[in-house]
Amino acid sequence: MQRRLAEETSVNAELLERLEQRSSELETARKKANRDIPIRDGIDTKPSTNSPNRHDSNTVREEMAGLKCVLILFERSHDAQAYSRHIIQELQKENVAASQQNKLLESENRLLTSETEKLRQVRFYITAVFHSMRFDIARK
Repeated sequence: MQRRLAEETSVNAELLERLEQRSSELETARKKANRDIPIRDGIDTKPSTNSPNRHDSNTVREEMAGLKCVLILFERSHDAQAYSRHIIQELQKENVAASQQNKLLESENRLLTSETEKLRQVRFYITAVFHSMRFDIARK
């Protein structure tokens, strides 16, 4: 999970870098397009040749589509990171519960081992008493 979270963080950082780069490129294209439009009496007018603007417009549209894709990937990456954090938290809770259960079982094991040793000692004592009584009966 930690490795996957690190990978998702790396992808997230890469997508943010791409997003910033694309935003910068889009802003540059927008500024260039605005410079190419002459201003007459305070009103923007389109230049007489349409082909350069169409090309710039298509470029801007392509850049915007690319930015939207990058944004979608970023959001998915962010969702995946949130999901990964949720999974890690759940696994940590399960790990704590399993650790507590393990401690309880170890405690029970120590108690049962102690009881088993006491029973062995009692059995040894009873066997010794039984053999002693049998020996005494055989002598009489």
